[in-house]
Amino acid sequence: MKQLHKMLSRIIILLLLFFSQNSYSQTSPITVTQIPFSDPDLGYTPGRGAEQWENENVAFIPVDSVDSPRTDIYRRFQWTQFETTVQGAYNWTKFDDYVKEAIDHNWKFSFGVMAFLPFNPEQGDEEYDDGFASYPSYLHELMQGETNPDWQTNTVGPCTSGCSGMAWVPNWNSEYFLNRWGALNRAIAHHIDTSSYKGVPYANVIQYVDIRGYGSYGEWNQVFIVDSTKRYPAGTRITVASQKRIVDSVKVAFPNFPLVFMIAALDCNLLPNVDNDTEIAHYVLTQSNTWGKFGWRRDSYGHEDWYYDDYLEANPNSYGGA
Repeated sequence: MKQLHKMLSRIIILLLLFFSQNSYSQTSPITVTQIPFSDPDLGYTPGRGAEQWENENVAFIPVDSVDSPRTDIYRRFQWTQFETTVQGAYNWTKFDDYVKEAIDHNWKFSFGVMAFLPFNPEQGDEEYDDGFASYPSYLHELMQGETNPDWQTNTVGPCTSGCSGMAWVPNWNSEYFLNRWGALNRAIAHHIDTSSYKGVPYANVIQYVDIRGYGSYGEWNQVFIVDSTKRYPAGTRITVASQKRIVDSVKVAFPNFPLVFMIAALDCNLLPNVDNDTEIAHYVLTQSNTWGKFGWRRDSYGHEDWYYDDYLEANPNSYGGA
């Protein structure tokens, strides 16, 4: 009986192949019609075209493409653009402006939040205690009361009101810092879930969210801390446990959006000023939310330098046998 089934199966497959070849054989020349640039098929499709970054156009994309509904937009925010002197008093003005711009142009909008900028930022920073910072002054005051407080490092560029030009760096392991980072992400997520513009829910235009919160520009490195002699006072070098909490805060707050971790999380102690162990590399590669597995972000994608080779193609590291 089995032999008969096998024989019948082979006959059916051969017949299908015979008829498909005869039914779909090409008997006339193939012609190709060029689709004009104005055709809707080449119009806006989220995630497929160019992403316009921070109002810049360094890739020389045609202006009509950048300014028309053919692109998505991406913005980074400093923590101080949401909170400053009062804990839990959030300012949504700048965030709302960008979301509304996306809705007006039928774009998708992606974003990340930074807790430390090494150089004097152009906008959004807060100045206190003879320095400037990207995290709120109320949080600075809380950390200053801890055994291992936040600290300052040299930077480039003067402050706007005559401060020293020193940047405040958070103690990444501070309970105050980690708790408030979680609260910030939950507040942003709640604002997205409960806000709309012109009848369009904010949630409908969010494309992805960066997992930042640690390192220079939130890029999970400390490359741009200028004063290398003052790196990491006691108790302030980030632990894997703290890194996981930073990741989990974003994961819990945004369960239904694609999340993107920074490529420096895969450093595996390659660079002395990045400080990311193999355990955190394994963690971000294996985590997921309701939407799915995390993606990874690398600006200057396609530039084949050592960063590309050592982090991606030739990364020899493993964790727990994986």
